[in-house]
Amino acid sequence: MPEPAALAALAGRALADAGVTGVLDGLPPGVEAVRRGEVLFLLNHGATTVRVPVPEPGVDLLTGSPADDHVTLAPRAVAALRPEVPTA
Repeated sequence: MPEPAALAALAGRALADAGVTGVLDGLPPGVEAVRRGEVLFLLNHGATTVRVPVPEPGVDLLTGSPADDHVTLAPRAVAALRPEVPTA
């Protein structure tokens, strides 16, 4: 079995060659982004607080907090972001 760094590089190259991209680019280590319909889930699997840039303004459905350009996730925290609906 290759060393973890070599395996990550190999997998990254294979994914890039196949045109596979993630939901968000530039995520901090340990952060997972999953989109289900219009909701963007951000999961911090790490042991440190991280700041995650978000692609569009939204509202965290779990806390009601706005997410204008980023969200801050505590260790093992989750955010469920729904895009803001423009008001007339």
